[in-house]
Amino acid sequence: DVYGPFPMFWKWQNPRPLSNDLFSVSCIGATEAWIGGGMGMILHTTDGGNTWSTSKIDTAVGYIWSLRFMDSRIGWAASGNKILRTEDGGRLWQLSFVETPEYPGLRAAFFLDANRAWIAINNTIKRTTDGGQSWFPEGLISGELAYGHPLFFSDSLHGFVVSKIGWSESRTCVWK
Repeated sequence: DVYGPFPMFWKWQNPRPLSNDLFSVSCIGATEAWIGGGMGMILHTTDGGNTWSTSKIDTAVGYIWSLRFMDSRIGWAASGNKILRTEDGGRLWQLSFVETPEYPGLRAAFFLDANRAWIAINNTIKRTTDGGQSWFPEGLISGELAYGHPLFFSDSLHGFVVSKIGWSESRTCVWK
């Protein structure tokens, strides 16, 4: 049951097919994983993908484009213009950040651990060190951050972000 033209070792997992697209995945071991999908849908497995439970983040807007669990309880999600956080394995989600007219254009998110995360809003990087209770400006990036451009931190002092300068996708820059 290998999917695709190459005889690789990837196998289609349950459930199949789905009515919503899937956009992000987070694994905390060989058997436990969460998948974020369209309309705020979350899939969760604890048996390596043999069975999946389905839930929905009611406060999500559109699809869950970034999802990261730190352990079986603490997780972060980015959906539309919102950042959400759970402390009970995804049963309940609390709003951590939402765009405002002052800070429109949520573009990327990176979740390092249970307390530290960064978000890119247009050309501004904001960070939290208290689990999303408060967000502070971390710096400005020259150029525009398009949706889906990478944002990554290896620790609290070292991060990378990709932006584009001008209208040409061929003029992308990596910022450190």
